[in-house]
Amino acid sequence: MDIVAKRHSRTRPIWVVLYQIYFVIVLVVLGCTISAQEDDSSTDESDRVGTDLTRDQIDAIRSRLFAAEADDAVELANLLIEEIEQNYSRFDESLVEPLTLLGDGQRQLGRYIDALESYDRARNVSRLVNGLHSLNQIDVLYREADTYHELGQIGRASQRHEYAFSIFLRSFEEDSVELLPGLFALADWYIETRNIFAARGLFHNAVEISKTHLERTDPRNIRALKGLARSYRLERFTPPAEFEVPEEVLLSSRLPEESSLRYEAKINDFARGEEALKELVKIEQDREGSTRESLAYAKLDLADWFLLFQKHQLAEVVYRDIWKMFADDPNALFVQKEFVEPNALYYPLGRTTGSQPTTRLQEPVEGTIEFSFDITNTGEVVNVEVVQIEPDGRYQDEFFDWMERARYRPVIDEGVPKPKEGVTLTHTFLFFPDLTRD
Repeated sequence: MDIVAKRHSRTRPIWVVLYQIYFVIVLVVLGCTISAQEDDSSTDESDRVGTDLTRDQIDAIRSRLFAAEADDAVELANLLIEEIEQNYSRFDESLVEPLTLLGDGQRQLGRYIDALESYDRARNVSRLVNGLHSLNQIDVLYREADTYHELGQIGRASQRHEYAFSIFLRSFEEDSVELLPGLFALADWYIETRNIFAARGLFHNAVEISKTHLERTDPRNIRALKGLARSYRLERFTPPAEFEVPEEVLLSSRLPEESSLRYEAKINDFARGEEALKELVKIEQDREGSTRESLAYAKLDLADWFLLFQKHQLAEVVYRDIWKMFADDPNALFVQKEFVEPNALYYPLGRTTGSQPTTRLQEPVEGTIEFSFDITNTGEVVNVEVVQIEPDGRYQDEFFDWMERARYRPVIDEGVPKPKEGVTLTHTFLFFPDLTRD
């Protein structure tokens, strides 16, 4: 009995003990893994269902915005945001889209400051989740820029556009196709703010990128060439911007000194604009899917260029060529829209005039001025008369001078430019009557 007791009481070898401990640990870990997999599966299924429900709510908000039912859209967006915050956190990535749509609804209601706050929060969440310089915030940045534009804060709008482009520059090589959306967006903004040479540099680089990576007929190459040609035309014939542009915006550029994208613009180098338009005609002739109308519009841009730059014989040759394209259908929509009546090619009359207030303590007054004039067969405006101006004639001389500089595509009859007499035009403008004039 004592021998048996002693045998059972002997100490087990250390390797046996370690093996038993190891076996227990394996069982515990295996059990936890299986449990975690089951939990993950359950969580994934729950997230999938939740995502589907969220997508339905997002679609409902978009539908309200599309129907201009902004009040309903804002209410739905706020409910969804509250739901996500309760179920997840105030910094969950799924908040970005409803916050953005909330801003869209607030903009529709004219609540611009609220919209900017919503966009700012959406962008901060995106930056927190995806990184400070993530491309995920680009869409919200452009919305912020549009909102500042609508508020008349052009400087801040320009800052948002330029910051968005700086993110593109951080994300892609300077000669990559992926950079084109950022180039186009900033170039279009510079065109709108009449920063013509900065826009030209961006369009020039877009053309070079397209030459390297894209087919001639690629829509992105076509867009780049059109933008480049437009920048040359605007250099010579610059209509006033629809809003007052601060000088610092006119002189801004986001390209660093060492960037290969920097472009030294040449003044009066209009031949390059003409070359771009000729290339666009050739592309349209070669492009699969080209139509009679699309080719006609490419040729029309070239003919109008010739007319504006006083190459009248060349302009008439191209106008006649376009007319022949519709010889079997003289009532075609293109002919009725572009050739039957004169079309303004350069309209220098601004929407606002006179001194502008530094703060909006008063609302502008709307005025109208009615002109009568003749258009020559080369598109010049002659024999200008002011028929009527309301509410008074304080800006009559300014508008008269501007009207004399306007240029038109004349009536094109069987391919031949024809003069037209007795054309009338009423122009609407805004001014601030309480401000003294210089």
